[in-house]
Amino acid sequence: MRKYAVVERVVGDKMIVRVPCESACGGCVAGAMCSEEGNEKKIELSIKKGEKFTEGETVLVSGRASQGIQAVFIAFVWPMLGILVVTAGGLALGWGEAVSALGGLLFAGVYFGSLYIWRGSMEKRFELTVQKQYPL
Repeated sequence: MRKYAVVERVVGDKMIVRVPCESACGGCVAGAMCSEEGNEKKIELSIKKGEKFTEGETVLVSGRASQGIQAVFIAFVWPMLGILVVTAGGLALGWGEAVSALGGLLFAGVYFGSLYIWRGSMEKRFELTVQKQYPL
């Protein structure tokens, strides 16, 4: 993944950059009504020692492709499998549909809550690199 971004704010060893979101439905006639069209995402990044960035500067933010695959599994695949296993397991144990469904929802809450608690270690796992973009 490689995206150009604009440095919005620099505070100590952290900076916030604005990354323009690209729509996957650029040719869609309903694109003007979409709330995501033209939005920008703000990302907080760490600045390595010796690097200096200024507000308004264009930078290149990049990450490994494997990080994207890991993120998809952590955010979508594992929780969906967990919900299905807990719900099907509850039904197999004779808990009934309502209790099994609640068990699946409880699993999702615990799973995403634990991701929130360990977000610091996740940030280290999904570290992005920043490079200055010098004008030609």
